[in-house]
Amino acid sequence: MMIELQNLKKSFNGSEVLKEVNLTVENGEILALVGRSGFGKSVLLKTIVGLLRPDKGQVLIRGENITQLKGKSLEKVRKNMGFLFQGGGLFDSINIYDNIAFPLREKFHLKEPQVKERVMNALEQVELYGHERKFIAEVSGGMKKRVALARSLVLDPEIMLFDEPTTGLDPVTARNINLLIKSLHEKRKFTGIIVTHEIPRIFSIVQKVAIIHDGMIQYISTPEKFLESDDTIIKEFVRASMDTKLERSNHEKV
Repeated sequence: MMIELQNLKKSFNGSEVLKEVNLTVENGEILALVGRSGFGKSVLLKTIVGLLRPDKGQVLIRGENITQLKGKSLEKVRKNMGFLFQGGGLFDSINIYDNIAFPLREKFHLKEPQVKERVMNALEQVELYGHERKFIAEVSGGMKKRVALARSLVLDPEIMLFDEPTTGLDPVTARNINLLIKSLHEKRKFTGIIVTHEIPRIFSIVQKVAIIHDGMIQYISTPEKFLESDDTIIKEFVRASMDTKLERSNHEKV
């Protein structure tokens, strides 16, 4: 297995956010992590990538516990991870090309011909070839997501972590971003976790769904079994998600 979480706990100011989280993601799988806001989804992603250190438990990447790693040892593991932040995490003061090139220059210190080859390849894969000299302020929300995705993928990571990749996008653009993630996964075969509220739309690109509730993984299954589940927590979450989706659709028609 690629990612395994064992009895993971994390508290902030005495308030438990993660309580005994146990989860596995097999090599090459994409898992959708769903649940109500404020229930620890983003905290879980940041703990996996090492931005947060758990109070207890283990994060195993290919069987190696990374929770106690620091400095160069942790950075070596992170080189095989791509993290798509909810807000993109892009630099407004530099253009698209330099945004994507940034991790190559910082982490690998590659020569510029090598940087250019990898950046242009990433731009082509996210369908932004020819836009590399534009600044972030000059492009749409959907294009910003594509730039952030390209920057995450330019290191050719084995693991991709997506924190609500379609937040703030209109339905058509959100669908295109999801389809792009699916296409890139088919080509690159990375292992992924997607934190999302896109139910049931996201289910076409994931192999498993896990719901986190009250700081723990309450249920994990295939998308089909998830939607058919009689579990009260799941039924309430799915119903609320569908109601929200309907409300947004009606609002857009007004």
